[in-house]
Amino acid sequence: MSPSWTDTLDVHVVHPTGDTTHWHTGDALANAPYLDDALGYLFEHSFPPGRSEVLLRFATPDPMIVNVQLLTPLTLAQQAKFEHSSYGVLYGFLAALSVLNLIMYFGLGRSNSLYYALYLLSFVAMNLSYTGRGMAWLWPEAPYFQRYVILVLMVLSATAGLKFAREFLALDQSVPALGRGIQWACRGIIAWILVTVLFNWHATAVYTAFLASGIFSVALVPIGILAQRRGQAAAGYFLASGIASAIGLCATTFSVWGLLPFTPWTYRGVEMGTMAEALLLQLALVQFIRAQMLKRLDAERDARVDALTQLANRRGFLEQAETAYGLAVRHQRPLAAVILDIDLFKAINDGHGHAIGDAVLVKVGQTLTRLTRNGDCVARWGGEEFIMLLPETDLTTATQFAERIRCALEEMVVIAKDEVRVQITASFGVAQLKPDQSLEKLITAADDALYSVKQSGRNRVAHAD
Repeated sequence: MSPSWTDTLDVHVVHPTGDTTHWHTGDALANAPYLDDALGYLFEHSFPPGRSEVLLRFATPDPMIVNVQLLTPLTLAQQAKFEHSSYGVLYGFLAALSVLNLIMYFGLGRSNSLYYALYLLSFVAMNLSYTGRGMAWLWPEAPYFQRYVILVLMVLSATAGLKFAREFLALDQSVPALGRGIQWACRGIIAWILVTVLFNWHATAVYTAFLASGIFSVALVPIGILAQRRGQAAAGYFLASGIASAIGLCATTFSVWGLLPFTPWTYRGVEMGTMAEALLLQLALVQFIRAQMLKRLDAERDARVDALTQLANRRGFLEQAETAYGLAVRHQRPLAAVILDIDLFKAINDGHGHAIGDAVLVKVGQTLTRLTRNGDCVARWGGEEFIMLLPETDLTTATQFAERIRCALEEMVVIAKDEVRVQITASFGVAQLKPDQSLEKLITAADDALYSVKQSGRNRVAHAD
């Protein structure tokens, strides 16, 4: 006989002979007699031949429907086995997700993982309470605690779920008013349910708990729709989880209120909905974390790439160059550096505008990318300067290579807005790595060679020494 949260339960069996058998129990009693941890209240009785009458009296302020069954020992064993195994799967699944999210919280510091774990754990605790397992296993001698624990856990589960939604969807940033509203609503409902416990307002606590639970499940759907319209990561999974949760909760609530047929599927709808919701939210968390990782990778890439030319910037170049330099030193192989500077670039900006100047820089970068090898390190060194580090290249070959680039840039044309053809020239400095020379000194040597070109007329190639 279920459910297990009946305050007072009296069962009378009137036999054909007029004799009466009576059982008295309920979770208002310490060590509630006849409470089974799988099937609710069980009363073992053998009915004699003839007509027997069974009289039941329930007393509770909670909304409920009573499921009364007459079971043979075999059917009882089968139902108990099903209940134990199915709830074992439920608790194991939700506990595993809770541990995973706690690990993610302590390992990555993600507060949404913490709130999600708290939401799952509060649901498990609530389920243990309203199925009677909590009273059978954990607090058999605390009927007052049993009177309110289900209701308090319903509120805690709902508020933990809303706080997870607030953190996961970053509502404080995307919809600040909604984020603050959820925060204060959660604080208010928790404070109110504690007040009802303190003053023993049981009926008020019942209405509060069911109202909070219902609002939570229904609110996830519009919140998910809002997040999806704003294009937030994993909003689709979140919306689907909200729909699954709302369907499951409605099935259980309406079956308890008698608005739907009371069956194992409708009564346990909230559990199946929560399992579907937990799976979908976990997928949402995975997608969310993946999106954050991609953003971080993009940010790290942007920190090493020049936004205009899409070549490496100074930081990105030095990271690549250290590897090429180390290989050259370790295996005593030739390594050359080439630095080029666009001649009179300020005059291009002043005469044609910065947009044309930017177009020139982009086209120079494209030319360098086209003419260099895959293993060469190419970067925008700063302003109108570019740098190349050429592995397996001696001074003579590097000088010839720089001359080829100089000729290609001299032939390059950029069309300005007034159809004026903008042509450029560039000056080059080349240096080869010497024994015991650092990468910094190699670059300095190439820069000194470039300086000598700029001092003596531009548009040519000079090498160190």
